[in-house]
Amino acid sequence: MPPREPLGNILQFHSSISEEIKSTQDRVKYLIGNRHGPSDGEIKETVLRKMLSSFLSEEIHVGRGFVRSRDNCSRQIDILLTSTQHPVLFRSGEFRIVTADAVKGVVEVKSRTNDIAQTVNSLCDNIEFIRNELCRMFCLEVASNCICGLFLYNRTYSPDRVAREIVSAANNNVNRVINVVCCGEEDFIRYWPADPTGSEIVNFWRHYKLQLLSQTYFISNIVDSATSKISRHNSFAWYSAPEGKEGHKVNDYKMNGDEL
Repeated sequence: MPPREPLGNILQFHSSISEEIKSTQDRVKYLIGNRHGPSDGEIKETVLRKMLSSFLSEEIHVGRGFVRSRDNCSRQIDILLTSTQHPVLFRSGEFRIVTADAVKGVVEVKSRTNDIAQTVNSLCDNIEFIRNELCRMFCLEVASNCICGLFLYNRTYSPDRVAREIVSAANNNVNRVINVVCCGEEDFIRYWPADPTGSEIVNFWRHYKLQLLSQTYFISNIVDSATSKISRHNSFAWYSAPEGKEGHKVNDYKMNGDEL
């Protein structure tokens, strides 16, 4: 019997995704330097949209745009995930204007930010508007099926500062929760309604240190929430931190601001 070919390495696969994101970021910088910040930011949004599109099923459209209610409208959304099974009010290329029932998730993308509090509060306002509209439409108390993410390409602020701003902006309101945050290549923050390790802690954010994996964990959590197709049977292919991410925990931040 001929020798078996060596099996590929899932951890290296996910690490290579972060390297691909960084190499794209560097190529743009080599060509235009720091001369045009808006173009740099737009390109980074495009890179992340393309990356998410490559992993999401065709039932999810990855674009940008606005969400419209009867008497109001969201702020512009950098990455807007919508169901292709729902009608669209307006479309042009990847741009969409939809009602809240079409939304699967929203992501804010920042190359860098000079005011993390303003960035976080603006995103919380946007997701609260969408979730409140979903609650009104479907008579819900909490709209937990619409994920919200903040993707920070560079670690301008410490993850501790980012987490504390998220807690403050949420203001004990679950509809204002930012579910997942990527802070550069190593730091990942995730909101948990219940502790995955089985303790009695509820409604908190956990900071993980994941070398070269924070960006892929962010992507995998978006894919997981938007499709509901990642289970315990196939999670090994999406969450590849050695010994699981709980072994990489740094700190917890409770919804009401109390220390854990």
